[in-house]
Amino acid sequence: MPPHEESRCDRDEVARHRILDSPTGSFYVMRTDTGHVETGWFDMLDGPGAGGRTSESLGMADPHLLPEFCRRILHAMRGHSVDFEDIETPPGTGFQRAVWNAARKIPPGMTITYGQLADRVHRPKAARAVGQAMRRNRLPIVIPCHRVIGAGDLGGFGGHGSKGRWPSIKSMLLEAESGLRP
Repeated sequence: MPPHEESRCDRDEVARHRILDSPTGSFYVMRTDTGHVETGWFDMLDGPGAGGRTSESLGMADPHLLPEFCRRILHAMRGHSVDFEDIETPPGTGFQRAVWNAARKIPPGMTITYGQLADRVHRPKAARAVGQAMRRNRLPIVIPCHRVIGAGDLGGFGGHGSKGRWPSIKSMLLEAESGLRP
């Protein structure tokens, strides 16, 4: 796409993005002209957890996009305690938003299972649905899906299951948080 063209991320939204060199790989931050913010791993795009998001839908590159937010994201990935309360939970179903808001309350360095998170949203038999909500999380790090684990293992990450490099990203984030720094 020529650099002067803007890409549409949804029907009526124009997006800009920035790629961060994070401890866990290339991480994107995207913002639309309506203020909607998304984050994620660049190489997770076009995959099962991308929710239809493609690299083209990120819009134009903007290396100066949201500098303070990007600084906080990288700070959190390196194991520092970071407050994201000013960032809105993204649109979703009522259940998804309840799950995402409950996940945001998990303290850094702590983990809970999908079943425990289902209990927290008063849906004790909905562990799989919680996993699907986590899979559709468009704000990883802000909504710390890495703190939600399977009953017997770390579980999948970003819709990629428990194979490949994705569980190692989950593990790296948890390890960084275990030595939490102010």
